[in-house]
Amino acid sequence: LHAMAGWALFRDLQFLQAFHHFMYSLDVKIARILVFWRHYLPTSFDPAVAGGKPQDGDGAPEPCSIEDFVRARLAEKSSEKDASASAVTANIGMANAAVVTFLLRQREALQGQERLAPEERNQGAGDPGQLLQAVDTALLKLLIEIDEDDFRLQQVLEGGVRCPVEDLEAFLRERRRLDVLARLWKAHGRYDMVLQEWGAMLRGGGGAGASPGSKASIPRSQIVLEMASALKSASSSVAGADLLRRYVPELLAVDPAAILPVFAGPAGPGRPVACPLAPEEVLELLGGHEDLVRGYLEQLVASKKNVDPKHSLQLALGYVAQVAEDQRRGDDAATTPSPARRKLLRFLEEVAYIDASALLPRVEELKLLQEVVVLHSRENRHSEALRVLVEGLNDLPRAEIYCRIVNARWRRQHQRAASTGSAEEPSIFCTEPPAWARGVVFGSRRSASSSASAGAVSSPSSTELPEGPSGIAGEEGAPRPFMLFLQVLLDASQGAEQRPADYRKVAAEYKDAALSFLMGYAGHRDLPPHEVIGVLPANWPLDSLAPYLAKCARACLHERRATMLEESLSSMAYLKTFSAWATERMRKVTITNDRCCPTCNRRFVDKDAVGKAFVAYP
Repeated sequence: LHAMAGWALFRDLQFLQAFHHFMYSLDVKIARILVFWRHYLPTSFDPAVAGGKPQDGDGAPEPCSIEDFVRARLAEKSSEKDASASAVTANIGMANAAVVTFLLRQREALQGQERLAPEERNQGAGDPGQLLQAVDTALLKLLIEIDEDDFRLQQVLEGGVRCPVEDLEAFLRERRRLDVLARLWKAHGRYDMVLQEWGAMLRGGGGAGASPGSKASIPRSQIVLEMASALKSASSSVAGADLLRRYVPELLAVDPAAILPVFAGPAGPGRPVACPLAPEEVLELLGGHEDLVRGYLEQLVASKKNVDPKHSLQLALGYVAQVAEDQRRGDDAATTPSPARRKLLRFLEEVAYIDASALLPRVEELKLLQEVVVLHSRENRHSEALRVLVEGLNDLPRAEIYCRIVNARWRRQHQRAASTGSAEEPSIFCTEPPAWARGVVFGSRRSASSSASAGAVSSPSSTELPEGPSGIAGEEGAPRPFMLFLQVLLDASQGAEQRPADYRKVAAEYKDAALSFLMGYAGHRDLPPHEVIGVLPANWPLDSLAPYLAKCARACLHERRATMLEESLSSMAYLKTFSAWATERMRKVTITNDRCCPTCNRRFVDKDAVGKAFVAYP
């Protein structure tokens, strides 16, 4: 009944009410309706095969184009031979609007039927794939013709369409909707055609994608973004490398910032594989755009895949050039380093490998002392790093933190099986070092809460390095940074006495710092007293060293007594073990093949005395 009512209203040109009835009908065939919009359908679609054959008694009019049908019905209703053009146009517009709403609803139903198994579909429903192609093709053409905006069109495109591009290409080019054509090519994986269409629109000034009438032209920025997205997706195609070489220079000339995601973006649904170009070729394409080169190198180094050491060096030099520019403008100060300076320092500490010898001259030229410290540390030149901290930066607390961090890093690298008690890997110049890295002599850097709870300066044994109070000096190859720190302080004291203008402290201050350092770490395995005495200046008075020597004597005496006690306890434990072993050995009975006793020569077993076979001695 709904189908018959719908066709009756359709004949009466009441299209909105007619399609409402069609939506509630289970008997109406979509192909029977689509025949009235035959010139919107694919050329390969046969409505008769899809159920569009006229049937007796269904009330449907004879198939024809919607324009001819409307014109004929208007002529029948009026006495005039030909209906007015305005009336025909208005009725065709209402018919197109109604059928679009109908097809949008039916499209969802067809997609649901397609997901079902053949035996679960509605009775009489065949494969909906071919019908979906026809519906999508008609929908796209009608939406482009009747809609003032592209909202519904974009929704259909984003949901995916089945229509072949060949059936729409001429229609879209005629209406100058190259943007829709490009999106259809992209959905079919034809990235060369996608870029060709967007490129033509870009070269045409950005307005070539607009249809005549009230449709607004596509912004130039949107065209660039669409091309960049297509280039990123084209990485998985065979011709991806050629497309990048062809279109990247064109986009660089228009909007360089849009190019970086093409090379530096992560793999994903739109980028299933990595960039098909080698890093050297990408850098050559990006040449002349320092920001893009730096961004690409950052992504390349962060990925840690096929990273050449020269790329790390190139990125570091890029950071250094940026810092130099900040210094020239006055944006980088010692108290408030610029973002580029902080990025450079973090990069030098975290990068896996970098040629420090090639980077060090440029860093020293710009007087980037913190970066100099990090580079020396990477090359295990701890003496030079400590010298910069003491003489260049005048930061004795940081030098002490540096020594503790170096010891902890060395232990983690060479004794991974041992429990360190902390897995932290702090920066040398971190503002809040972990508890084990805080200094105990030169103004330990504690937080407000920890400093409030500490009543006095802690000793080395209370906040020692993760490996414990004994240190690691006894292990072969250990860096021994505490001894190097002491040597730097002594050299600075002598140098300040001879050349006061070259140092930021007087000789007496360096001497007091060395004595305080010795007192704070007296007894540490990294500072053996016999080696310390050998490096101390001969002109230092004995009374200034007396507290240190007394503390070392007590520490050595305590260690000696502890060793003797351990030896005694070990000996006592051995004697007790030996005594218990001897006692148990005396109770042992050995059975041999002898038939008589080796002492009295008496046979173990006599004919009349079996019980005399076993004799215990003594």
